Order: sequence, then structure tokens, then C-alpha cells
Amino acid sequence: MATFDDFHGTYFTIQSLRLHHPEIMDKVEILVIDNNPDGKHGSDVRGIINHINSTRPNFQARYIPHKESVGTSASRERIFTEARGKFVLCTDCHVIFPGGALAKLVEYLEANPDESAIMHGPLLYDDLRGVATHFNEQWRSEMWGTWGAAWADKTGAHFTVIDNGGKCKYVNLIDGKTEVAPLFVKSGLDWAGHERILMGSGCRNLGKDPSEPPFDIPGQGLGVFVCAKEHWSHFNPDCRGFGGEEIYIHKKHRAAGKRVLLLPFLRWLHRFGRPDGVKYPLTLWNKVRNYVLEFQEMGWDLQEVYNHFVIEQKRLTQDEWNLLISNAKTTLTQPSAAHWREMYSSPEKIVEKVKTEKPLASIHMDLLKKYSEQVDDVLDIGVNVYTTIATFVGTKKSVVSYTGVPDDPTLHKLMQLPDNKQISVNQLETLDYSKLQPADLISIDYTPEGQVLTQVFNNIINFNLAKRFIVIHNTKAFGEFSPSKGYGLMVAIRFFLKQHPEYTVIEHIHDGAGITVLSKDERDKTALPKFTEMVGNLFGAVKSYVAEGAGMVSKEVFEARLATCAICPHRNNNRCGLCGCFLESKGRLAGNAGVCPIGKWAEVERSLE
Repeated sequence: MATFDDFHGTYFTIQSLRLHHPEIMDKVEILVIDNNPDGKHGSDVRGIINHINSTRPNFQARYIPHKESVGTSASRERIFTEARGKFVLCTDCHVIFPGGALAKLVEYLEANPDESAIMHGPLLYDDLRGVATHFNEQWRSEMWGTWGAAWADKTGAHFTVIDNGGKCKYVNLIDGKTEVAPLFVKSGLDWAGHERILMGSGCRNLGKDPSEPPFDIPGQGLGVFVCAKEHWSHFNPDCRGFGGEEIYIHKKHRAAGKRVLLLPFLRWLHRFGRPDGVKYPLTLWNKVRNYVLEFQEMGWDLQEVYNHFVIEQKRLTQDEWNLLISNAKTTLTQPSAAHWREMYSSPEKIVEKVKTEKPLASIHMDLLKKYSEQVDDVLDIGVNVYTTIATFVGTKKSVVSYTGVPDDPTLHKLMQLPDNKQISVNQLETLDYSKLQPADLISIDYTPEGQVLTQVFNNIINFNLAKRFIVIHNTKAFGEFSPSKGYGLMVAIRFFLKQHPEYTVIEHIHDGAGITVLSKDERDKTALPKFTEMVGNLFGAVKSYVAEGAGMVSKEVFEARLATCAICPHRNNNRCGLCGCFLESKGRLAGNAGVCPIGKWAEVERSLE
């Protein structure tokens, strides 16, 4: 068992084990992990273990101080590390087992030496009659899991009942979500008194009879659980403080191909009352941080955690949530109000904050800021707020933003800072190209579909909106194909550049999701060689062509060459900025007359072979 300043509970739990279960004492060791050995109760907890060992030389009890990290995950994990037996029963330090329950457990484990499940027993209510068998997978009161009772209908199918706004909702016992229709059970029952009606319909309350066979459950509170040491699935090593382990450890165990069982004979009584207050660290931050760490470890969607703590309970701000999900391992404590004031004290610090929270956006923000610093006016069209923030910090005068998150608090903090720049933030759905003013830079980050990007390009041209730069995001992630299996963003860009050769790709970033920058300003393009150099290049190409008699390349090769040149940053309108040749003329030539100065045509031709 693990303890933290709870001598009273630890004392009575140990003495109850000795007094009510003497028949198994020669088969077990009692292990106490003290998570606060220097606290007020530490010496007394250590003292009772020493006293028992001194008066009962053959009694196996150990006291182990654990000061390295404070928390229920860490101290329970230490139990499994230190335990010497094949099976480990982990119990809270304020639990009592009915006589005979542990003898039956030993008998069960001896009969099933290869058992790999996490095993629980029914929690006895204080009336010593009713039991709870498992946790339903619900969020309530800052916790993932609510106590529930398992049922079987007349066919033997197992289900559980969830309070759904005062009405009963019947769901699959294991997944806790799939609705079921128990045989002969009336739908729409009131929650109050539903147990009596279910039993009257022929249903059976599972787990109440200690003689029943074990059955699978989704999970349970961790006041008592048993697992073979070699099959233990291990808590997340970075968790701290109280809370977050239930359901997570059970789903993790099942994901490894193992089971979670209820042993009806393993009843236990838990002291929930704390008239002297909770002694161990109990903070909301620890709970949410633990959930975030565990969900990230398992690759689960964090949306349900976010919904409970940020949307429903309103216990965390958006900023606090963003900080947690971006850096949960090292963010051990909840930041102070002064921390957030400093974080929002300047545009540059806001940018760094967003980059920390969204590391994948860091490259995009740096590039956007670099190009925005060269212009006066920006039009930002995107689903993510970081593009608006980066362009606003960079631009000299103004940003007009059409975004999917116009109410983002970080954006509004930025807008409240004293600045001479102008910003207009609008809902993306209200975008009307005919009412927009031309901008020096247009940032496009709202579609993975090439067909949609083509429509955006058409609007930009038709309404003459782009004065210099066009920045397109996600050109690596959705380059050739879109999520709908249509053509991707790079296909749309190549088509656009073929129609409008005055635009050139001046930068193409492959890192992250990819980002591509176009410009029609001559200042941004590769300058053509000197006239004498271009004449020399032309003469060399003609000489090679005549000498070799190589002829022309195929239509397929010609088109592939032009497609490569279309997105080359060295293209200057319809000419190569490196050699000065006209692309459509040189692109048709075979042999040494038709060679790209940097070897790109050769790469394309090899891919066609």
C-alpha cells in the first residue's frame, strides 16, 4: 500500500489484515510505500512496521520511504518495483477486506498462475450490502470514471446503466458507449429506482454474490487491484500528484491484449471521509496534466479532456490548456497571473508563446513574419490563428484577416497592445472577394483541396488582389493529392503558374506541412544573366544541337520539364534565371542542348523511365 500522512488509515488497514486474515499471512508480505516519510505521520507509520517486525520475527513487512516524486502513480508504481511476490495486491491505506476474501484470492491465483489480467473486487458501500462493480467511462467532477453496477439481462448479456439527465441509458459494459437494448427491459426508465424495475424485468445485478464467476469490466477505482508483476502495464512515469490513473491504465492493459476482471469474492470497504482534510497534494493542474500525459502517451484524442475541463467545468483557460498540451512533461505547476501578463507584454513574446504551443507552426510563422516585414498590407485567409498573428507582428501597416477562429483569446490580446498598425478580423465564412482591397501579401491556409485553391487563384486574378506575394500553406502535406482524392495544392500551383508565368516560386519549404511563396515582383526573382553571358549560352546550345543532331524530346518529357520549371525558384517569367534561355524553346531540345543548369531535367527524365 502507498500512504501519505495517513497513519490512522495505514495502522487499521495493516492490523485488519493481520487480525482478519491470519490464514494467509505466511504466504504474503506487507509493503508500505511512504510518499511523505518526513511528514507528521511518517515516523509513526515507520514505527508500526518496525514494531510488528520486532515482535513477530517471521512476519514479512517492509517500510520504504519514497521522496523522489509525489503522486499516486509514482507511489503505486514503486509498489510493483519493490514487491517480491509473483502477484501484487495494491490497496489504499484505508481499506478493509471481509474475512475470507483474501484467502479466496490466494486460492484463485494459485489455481490460475498464468493470469495476466488486472483484477478488481466489488466496492462495498457503507451499508455493507450494496456494491459497485466498475467505473463507467464518463467525465464527472473533474474525473474520468463514475461508479457503476454491472447487470445481465435474461439472455446473460452484460450491460451497465448511465444516468442520462434523469433517465436510464443502457450501454455495453466494456466499451461504455455503445447503446444496447436489454431483453424485456423498458426503455426510458427514470434513473431513480431503476434497480428495482430492472430486477423485476428479470435482470440480475452482477457482482453482488461472492460465489459468482469472474467477469470482464471496463475499469474501476484503484483503491484495490491485483496484477501479476510480470504483466503489469505501468503508469506514465511523468504523472504527479493525485488523479488520472483510472480508466487509462485499464484501457492501456487491454490494448496490450490483456483483460480487466472483477472477482466477486474480493470485496473491499474504503474510507472516503476525510474530516481532517486531505493531506496529499490535490490540485486541478495535476489532474489535468496527468490526463494530458496519458492521452498523449496512448495517442488518444484529447477533445474529451478539453471539453470537460475547459468547456464544461471552465476550470482551465484556453491559454493554460494550450500550455499543457504543448509541454505537459515540464510544466509541473500552474503558471501565475504574472506569468501570463509577461507572456502578453509584447507582440514578439506572443509570437514565441504561440510557437511554443504549436511547434509545427513555428516554421510557418517565421516565414510569414519574414515576408510580412517587407510589405505594408496583408490579406490573411486561414483556419488557424497563428497566420494572422505572424503577419500582424511582421507587417508595417495593416492586416485584414478572414479566419476560422476570430474569437481566439491570444489574437485579441495581441490586438489590445498599443500599436499603430490596423487589423480587421472577420469570420472566414463571410469572405467576399469582390469587396476586398489589393494587398502586398496574401496568405492562404484554409484548404487542402487543389480545386478550391484554383478557385482562390481565379478570384485573386479576377479582382486584381495580389500586389506582390502569395503564400500557400500545407503544400507538402497535400501536394499532389487532396484528402478527397482530388488533385492537390502543388498541382493547382503548377496550373496557376502555367497560366500566369509572371508569378515565380521564390521559396518552397519542405519542413512540416510545407509552405510555398509566389511573387510577381521582379525584385524577388532570380535576375537574368548579363547579355553577353546569355549569348554565349545560346551559342553553346546551338553548337551542341547541330553537332549531335539529337532532335527533339517527346511531348511527355517536354511537359514534365516545364512542370518542373514552373515551380523552380530560378524561373524568371518564361525564362530560366540561371542561363537566360526561353523555357519553351530549350525545353524541347534533346541531348546536351537541352540540359538544365542545375540538373533538374535529368532527375525528371529518370523518373519517367
